[in-house]
Amino acid sequence: MLKIKEAAAEIIPVRSITLSNGSVFECGKGAGVVAVRFDSEFRSPVGQFIKELIAAKMTRAFICMEKWYKHRTFKQNNLMWALLRILSQAVYSEYGHEDSLYQDVLDLYSPKTVSELTGKPRSKSSSDLNTFEMATLIEGIFYQIAENGCPVEFSETVKTFFRNWYVWRFEQKEDPIRYESEKDYRERVPYCEATLEYLGAYGTETYQGNIAHIVSKGAGGKDEPWNFLHLKGSVHVEEQHQHGWASFLEQYPHLRGKVDRAMEMSGKVKPSLSILQESVAIEEEIY
Repeated sequence: MLKIKEAAAEIIPVRSITLSNGSVFECGKGAGVVAVRFDSEFRSPVGQFIKELIAAKMTRAFICMEKWYKHRTFKQNNLMWALLRILSQAVYSEYGHEDSLYQDVLDLYSPKTVSELTGKPRSKSSSDLNTFEMATLIEGIFYQIAENGCPVEFSETVKTFFRNWYVWRFEQKEDPIRYESEKDYRERVPYCEATLEYLGAYGTETYQGNIAHIVSKGAGGKDEPWNFLHLKGSVHVEEQHQHGWASFLEQYPHLRGKVDRAMEMSGKVKPSLSILQESVAIEEEIY
């Protein structure tokens, strides 16, 4: 007989349960979030299924779980459209191309799904993305603005958007952006993370970037993207190296969350700072 423990458990995402006889119980479309918590009446979805297992005298089942992320936020959506307006100016020197650019960036950065109508692959719309998928999409738009040349009149606006977005990004329990390698990092972040200056295409003569290790390899830092900052060479040498992290983060406080996280992951003490949180406060409208 399958033993059931009624102790409270975390709410976790479950997409399907596979029985030992090979049959599969689908928990539904979408996030597939169910509570692995049930009372004596087995009222939850999993509880109902466990009740069926007991009735069938099944002694073993395999639960397939996937990590669940929150649905993308309205603030993320507002930021996406604000950046697309700027991208329209960068590419076409006018507004009015946001809808076509939206489809372009979906094709480039959105996960693919299968159309229920045609059965063919298609890009997920922003309304179907979770917060982590939307973060990747937003990073892609920042990349496109950098590569296409941010119009001068929007440069300060883009910097404000980026700094506020970075603060939000590194307030999350884990970084929503994934990089495969140092090369991938250099190519996808073609700007100085401190100043937002365009660094040029990686591998070309005009490229001005340096990878700064937040915790140096000599101090035990890993050669991993979470320990990288892509900086302009002069910023890396003349500001970060010469003056240290405390001074550097006073000048670029939006990077503090990333630096703190790398320090923690490396088992190091965070830089001692007296930076007011308000100096990098996120605007209510967007991030």
